[in-house]
Amino acid sequence: MGIGVPWGYAPGTGTKELLGIWKLAKKYNVPTYTHIQNLSMLEPNSGTKNIIEMIGLAAATGAKTHICHLNSVSLRDIPLISNLVKTAQSSGIPITTEAYAYGAGNGPIGAHEFDPTDVRERLHIDWSDLTAIKTMKNFESKEEVVNARKEDPNLSTIIHYLREDENTHDASLLDMSVLLPGGAIVTDGLPYITSDGKFFNTDEWPLPEGLSNHPRAAGNYCRFLRKWVRERGVISWMAAIRQASLNAALILEDSIPEMKRKGRLQVGADADILVFDPNTVSEQADFRNPARLSTGMHHVLVNGKFLIRDEELDTNALPGKPIRGKITA
Repeated sequence: MGIGVPWGYAPGTGTKELLGIWKLAKKYNVPTYTHIQNLSMLEPNSGTKNIIEMIGLAAATGAKTHICHLNSVSLRDIPLISNLVKTAQSSGIPITTEAYAYGAGNGPIGAHEFDPTDVRERLHIDWSDLTAIKTMKNFESKEEVVNARKEDPNLSTIIHYLREDENTHDASLLDMSVLLPGGAIVTDGLPYITSDGKFFNTDEWPLPEGLSNHPRAAGNYCRFLRKWVRERGVISWMAAIRQASLNAALILEDSIPEMKRKGRLQVGADADILVFDPNTVSEQADFRNPARLSTGMHHVLVNGKFLIRDEELDTNALPGKPIRGKITA
């Protein structure tokens, strides 16, 4: 399907190594999917620098280059970075990207991006903008972050880099990534976590009380439809549906032929169909209750078979099929 490049979690990676990866991607005609190295607004090692490096790698090799979750990696530099991406695309450089519909991300507290030495300055946040998912308590000091990194470096932590529900300027910044022409809406979701800090790996349904996560895992798409389309009217229903379906298929279909049958309603396409009520579709999940199910989805079909019929999930229905890449040297 492509080459995942978790650059942000391998901070020692250098340009020559990346160039080798991009040449390999071009050889096999697959994209790279990259979480940038520097979650930072500070020079000389800013996220903006990384975006320019990725544009350069794409231009130098011709390999399709996907920037993961433009909203969170751009922080408050999204006006600058979104313009860089659009300029590169208009010049024919093969850059794609996506975003999720929240101004908050999450990751393990031990990751390089949470380094307490300069995290507030790099991310333009305060300690209270960091929340431990296990307890849903905000951090209050540098000492708490330092101790958490020592005691449990895998502690899943929410980072509020924007407060779009409270601040109109922050909302406008998030818009620049979520509404970027040609971009896709994605979840970047992680597994649910139990009260003892372990991944929830069973098929129990409904989901039990007390699970922790980022609400994007349950609410991302319905939040996008509610907030951006119905309530704010900043994007049409058809354009929003394209952002949430077809655009992802277009990003993938050059290297994954099966994706040419996804994200569109037409003869020969896979019958993956959602029927929702535009007046009621909405996320219910929030940071305190991240597993709450969304409302307004009347029917969901995968490969022509019902998963949800009349808003009732059939837990015995398993119509999904794996999508596999097709490498040609």
